[in-house]
Amino acid sequence: MPNFNKGILIYLEINNSGIEKSSLQLASIASGIATKEELLLNAAFIIDTEELDKSVVDKLTRELKDLPIDTLYFAYGKLPYIPSKYGQILKKVAGKLNPEIVMFANTTCNKPVASMTSAINDVALTVDCSSIEFLDDDLLKLGIMNCEREMKKIVTDISKPAVVLINTEEFHVGYSVINKDKLRQTKVITQNYSKVMEKTKSIDEYQGIIALGNGVADKDLVASVIEFCDINEYGLVCTESLVDQGIAPSDKLIDHSVKLNPECLIAIGISGDEEFLKTIEGTKRIVSVNTDENAPLNKVAHEVVLADAKEIIKVIIER
Repeated sequence: MPNFNKGILIYLEINNSGIEKSSLQLASIASGIATKEELLLNAAFIIDTEELDKSVVDKLTRELKDLPIDTLYFAYGKLPYIPSKYGQILKKVAGKLNPEIVMFANTTCNKPVASMTSAINDVALTVDCSSIEFLDDDLLKLGIMNCEREMKKIVTDISKPAVVLINTEEFHVGYSVINKDKLRQTKVITQNYSKVMEKTKSIDEYQGIIALGNGVADKDLVASVIEFCDINEYGLVCTESLVDQGIAPSDKLIDHSVKLNPECLIAIGISGDEEFLKTIEGTKRIVSVNTDENAPLNKVAHEVVLADAKEIIKVIIER
């Protein structure tokens, strides 16, 4: 197994928007660099992704080829995904340098990085750290240690690890490897990061809350709403059916034991059963978005919008 504490960091940035704290946290621990200042001094390259083409491959391989590299850490920010062409380019860099493991750190998005891993899945260690900002150094270090320990358990007869996916938002760690016979092994481990949840804002502390129901049975759309709420500091709750179907993450499940009384609650695609209506008692302004004019929620809502929930969400996000 390679040494997880030795590596070169390559940070891919878009529009020169600056290195984010989350990327620094991840990279500093993953590469064994203790402080932000040391990290900046040791980072090999910071590249605008708009310049990621053949010339970048040549530059990277030329300047890195004589360094004793065990691990390359590719981190990127401000991108909803890495386009497959970028994955192909990075694969060429990794292929020329031939490190034992390549790590791609996705620090900002909620969506899986399928397009990227499909391009480089024979050499990649992929990390999805959507909620990395909620992790302190000790917890993040624990995650890295668990990753290394569990990989050693399942990577026995193998030339190179294929894909490792860590999703800290849902606290699942998935390991997928291909052995020399190209037989795929997969292991999923659930981590209980209770301290992380303690640091998140309680749903009853939000002044504005969006509630999603069956009328929004679209995983990509729910992911967009999650991102919208994070950016604009709205609370988000989802009905049990959305969570059970895997459309919404479990940490967004509405807790009926907690009374919600924000300044404004926008319920989208929710008819409103008795339990839900009791939960939102005391809310100062309720906006119900539904196609069913006879929905129980409409009777208590201060404003009713009879429209397709998905279309309304698109309008809200675009604005």
